[in-house]
Amino acid sequence: MGALSNLWIGDKLGRRRTIILGGLVMIIGAILQTTSVNYAMMLVARIITGVGNGLNVSTMIQFFHRCVLKKMNCARLLQYHHITQNARQPPNEVL
Repeated sequence: MGALSNLWIGDKLGRRRTIILGGLVMIIGAILQTTSVNYAMMLVARIITGVGNGLNVSTMIQFFHRCVLKKMNCARLLQYHHITQNARQPPNEVL
């Protein structure tokens, strides 16, 4: 849902604001997950977090591509994206 809604949201807000919005939606979803008291609330919170994650994932690669130096190749760009998406547990091949 988040990645598909980026078609309209990304056009209106731009990349930087879309990433900020996705992060805020993920924070709200994380707070709801932390404070959930039953299964239904946890399910709704996971959906909200997924929408925010979809906004971020579908926007960050394009934003990183614009921001990185011309000297960096695409493999390095994908490594940075992979690290930011998996900040809690980065894969071994990136380290």
